[in-house]
Amino acid sequence: MDRGDARAEGPSVTKSGAGDDADETLRVGLLAPPRTLNPREAFDLVSAFAVSQIFETPFAPPKGDGPAVPILFASPLVTMSDGTRVGRIRNDARFSDGTPLTAQLLAASLGAVTEVTALADIRARGDEVVFTPTQDSPRFDLVLTQTHCGVAALRGGRLVGTGPYMLAPNARLDDLRLVRNPYARQHADIERVTFVVHPPDKEGRPRSLVRALESGEIDFTTMLSRTDAAGVQGVRKLFQPSNSTAILYLNVEKAPLDDVRVRRAIAQGIDRVALAAISYANPLAFVAGSLLPPSMGTARDRIVFDRQAARDQLAALASSPAWKTWQGAQKKLRLVVVWAPRPYLPQPQLVGDLIAAQLGEIGLDVEVIVPKTADAYFAHARLGDYELLLTGWVSDTPDPADFLDVHLRSGRVPSARTTSTSAVNRGRLRSREMDEALRKLREEPTAGRRDEVVRLCAELCPLVPLLHGPNVVVHAFRLRDLEVSAQGVPWFHTGRLV
Repeated sequence: MDRGDARAEGPSVTKSGAGDDADETLRVGLLAPPRTLNPREAFDLVSAFAVSQIFETPFAPPKGDGPAVPILFASPLVTMSDGTRVGRIRNDARFSDGTPLTAQLLAASLGAVTEVTALADIRARGDEVVFTPTQDSPRFDLVLTQTHCGVAALRGGRLVGTGPYMLAPNARLDDLRLVRNPYARQHADIERVTFVVHPPDKEGRPRSLVRALESGEIDFTTMLSRTDAAGVQGVRKLFQPSNSTAILYLNVEKAPLDDVRVRRAIAQGIDRVALAAISYANPLAFVAGSLLPPSMGTARDRIVFDRQAARDQLAALASSPAWKTWQGAQKKLRLVVVWAPRPYLPQPQLVGDLIAAQLGEIGLDVEVIVPKTADAYFAHARLGDYELLLTGWVSDTPDPADFLDVHLRSGRVPSARTTSTSAVNRGRLRSREMDEALRKLREEPTAGRRDEVVRLCAELCPLVPLLHGPNVVVHAFRLRDLEVSAQGVPWFHTGRLV
């Protein structure tokens, strides 16, 4: 998952203890509002927070290395002798309007998910859903755990789900309120959930959100960095293994980045420790060793900061006609920065400004662009309208092959018509060698195959991993027992208020 105006005013909130209504409502603190309630379009973590409460996925992620857990199927998928996978739906799931879930409705919903239809043909057969593979996918069950696989049905012009919550009447993205789904199979002890936006200040710091947590106006958030969370008083804190990576994408389709030598010089010219120091008191603990977050194992890309080597690399291009043409046009590299703070990038604009300064030290002129809204940012991202793009990714599944695939496979390059939430090859790399390495990793998911993809990524250099973001949960003492997935998404129906 990637990631609305981060500086828009949020709705007012009721303080804890102000009455029975407040006591029965969980207040969730955000730094920016969700941009969508459609699971097919939930690119960002904030939207996934809301979507995951309303729309159940066919499977839930495993807590360890085991198989995914059936949610809307009665049991794990069965692989038949002809390779098809068959799942029988459970008979007690209902949408929030009372409509029973059927195999036809589940198949139709998954049929709208590009990530699923790219791997299998889907059809209903009685009370079963049949998946006929069109591509090799050994962990197909993990694909069906991802947020965009949330099963939805269109009723009265609005998408409804089978999850424990539904939209409250008149709820909006900028005033998002959830209430219990009266037909939900999974009971929610917490009656209502309200999402409250506390934008960062002009310096990019979440001071308003911190004050709201300390005053009891907010009960729960995962929007703080480890450093910011450490200073919050009067709350519980949980630090989970890092599951995300901040990434600088280098658009290989744009001059002069279509020359791999320029991309490698940029990688060498970036001081990742200095970037981490903007957000963390112990920067070495958060510097990215590779694209993969630490929760997926140890891998090293061997990219070394060497400013002089970067300068020498660019100087060696002086006689290149393409380089001369680009230099003669006095063009700048446009660095588009994600529009709001993220777990992997607590202060995106400050990091973007420092990257521009570092690249200036090796002779590259960089213009930093911070889109004001999520839609403006995603327009840049889909169209490849940038030379450099600063954002990141939170893991959708615990499988390293999935994390690498979405950023590096040729079929993941986004376009104006992109509907896939996992089309995040924003370096826009199209490489047969990389596609083959990713295919081999799928077939043989070993550390050796994984390390080969990481090595090839550093060699082709369509991106530079910068920081790993910790999964930080901060909540009030009155909130008990709430579970948060390894991907950082909470399940509010598991919690209770005391």
